[in-house]
Amino acid sequence: MVAPASDGIGGVGRTLAVTLGLLVLLLALVSLGRGALSARAIPAEGALDDWIEPGPLPFGLRPDTALRRGGEVLVSYTDPEAPEEAPRLEAPKKKPRGKQMPEPFDWSKLAIGPAGTPPIELLAVRYGKDAGKRIEQLFEAPGAGGDGGGGRDRRGGGDEPGEIETFDAGGGRALMDRGRLRWFDYEVLYVQWRELERGGTFRDVIQVNLSLPGRPLVLYARWPRGLPASRDRVLELLEALPPRATEN
Repeated sequence: MVAPASDGIGGVGRTLAVTLGLLVLLLALVSLGRGALSARAIPAEGALDDWIEPGPLPFGLRPDTALRRGGEVLVSYTDPEAPEEAPRLEAPKKKPRGKQMPEPFDWSKLAIGPAGTPPIELLAVRYGKDAGKRIEQLFEAPGAGGDGGGGRDRRGGGDEPGEIETFDAGGGRALMDRGRLRWFDYEVLYVQWRELERGGTFRDVIQVNLSLPGRPLVLYARWPRGLPASRDRVLELLEALPPRATEN
């Protein structure tokens, strides 16, 4: 849930299977679950206008696809002119049966591109009315009574942001940053995750909790492979997504 602002810290198949990264699907479809396959397509333009008043989005992002299942709505925004992402260096391996020794990998040498680049994909998920607890868990710190929506990877990773050195060669999802961002009259929680991919590549996602009373809404912004997430770019996105005023 957002807090009042203070001076504190700052084609459906194509979209789901190709333009959305696996990490985004795992995060955002936690509410839709297996039922996502039976969700029906709706027009993406204006799908969230009853909760937010989106203007033209920066970075070339445009409404792409929207799905509805019951009271839940998922809307994707992509840049149709975005260049092709860099490939993974190594495909995931199947987990062998039985207990295996961790395969070491030096993640401190991860190649990271220039800072401040924009995301290439935005996902807005309007959850059902009873999703408050699930959304809270998405933003909990690892070790704080929840897993942060999958936060600490069992193959490594500490409870402090940026600890990636203890992951093994299989990679996993690492917490990189968390805090609050200004969104008009509110300060909203955000979490940055880094999906470490086998072979030494990664993709970053920042999720932002824009939930208001009776309006559970979460944004997921994804960056191209090898480029770090940027809070400044997320702030630019939030400026284009003002909350719709509620009726008294």
